[in-house]
Amino acid sequence: MAEGHGWFLKRYDIQKGLQFLSMVESMPLEIITIGAVEQRAAIKIIRKFPDQDLTLTDAAGLYLMAVRRIRVCWSTDFHLGLMKVPLVVYA
Repeated sequence: MAEGHGWFLKRYDIQKGLQFLSMVESMPLEIITIGAVEQRAAIKIIRKFPDQDLTLTDAAGLYLMAVRRIRVCWSTDFHLGLMKVPLVVYA
């Protein structure tokens, strides 16, 4: 949610960011929070791909997709494809 919200803020404006949050809240999604274990794993992923501009959010997403065996991901960039999960990309 944080990464998506930031994407809309950066590319559009506050109103679009709020619309994104409202859309996500209306969907039947399981929002996963991360703790120390996930954060440490994300940092390892960032170190594994030093040539990429991975955010901690990107890396945490990569970790969660791996451990939860997520088969497809919606993304606004290519980073979430680093671990070979097929992407539905919105550019």
